[in-house]
Order: sequence, then C-alpha cells, then structure tokens
Amino acid sequence: MVEPNSPEELYQALLKILTDDAFANRLGNYGRDWVSKNFQWEKEVEKLADVLMK
Repeated sequence: MVEPNSPEELYQALLKILTDDAFANRLGNYGRDWVSKNFQWEKEVEKLADVLMK
C-alpha cells in the first residue's frame, strides 16, 4: 500500500513492480485470485439484471 498524497512512495512502488519480475508476477497472481473469488460472471449478471428490472 502507498500513503495517499505521497508521490515518492508511489514512484518507489511502481519502480519495484517494473524492476522486480517475481514481485510483479506475485501481485498479478494475487489480483487474479482475488477477482476470481470475489467476482463471478453469473452473480454480476444477476446483479445487473436486478438493477435493470427496477
């Protein structure tokens, strides 16, 4: 995590992602796992259909 309103921390975090392939891959894998656990197409379509039917 990066402190809000901290350009230097943001720069350092982005630099680490760009220069550390293993770290970048880990972040990508964690992100993919989180999305697959928290978002499922069927549930999202049902939510959208509910909104549209109101």
